[in-house]
Amino acid sequence: MEIQEDLKGTLDGAHSLEEAAQQFVDVVYGNFNESLVLLRVFVTIPMAELPKEVCAFVEDLAKEAGVPMEQTSHVLTLLGTAGIASQWNNRESSKGHQGIPLATPDFVTSIPMMSALLEQLGFELGWIRGAPEIVAHKIGRMSGTFYVPEASSTKDDNGRLIISAQDFVTGRLEPLF
Repeated sequence: MEIQEDLKGTLDGAHSLEEAAQQFVDVVYGNFNESLVLLRVFVTIPMAELPKEVCAFVEDLAKEAGVPMEQTSHVLTLLGTAGIASQWNNRESSKGHQGIPLATPDFVTSIPMMSALLEQLGFELGWIRGAPEIVAHKIGRMSGTFYVPEASSTKDDNGRLIISAQDFVTGRLEPLF
């Protein structure tokens, strides 16, 4: 109840969804930082509505992967982040997760963590091919929590580590974001 009250008081003053997302992760991470390494909030946003720098990041990622993106394509967009490394406390510092194009089912399933996230939240990937209204209805109006019980060993149904960046998990690499 105390955290809920902290959130209500904090979020009431937010002027944007991004500000609210960052305030949310700051409060929750601040209360659970002994048991969390990284906490993030993502929101699905159409490509046309992304800030220029995030749009450029997504376009580069999609081009590199050879996946088509249109202005109506949806992007899982990082809006709030908090973690043990100082650079994890600013979404603009993210080197790999500012925006993840929800371009094709094959692209999404090629990312074990994204595939597991959507599966854990109860989504089949066929909706990605749907009209924008279907995509907005399926993922744009939902929320949930994605939990990886053991980052060093939890695997998906294909036997892939859900958190594939094991050097990140063990702390033997500069942070990815």
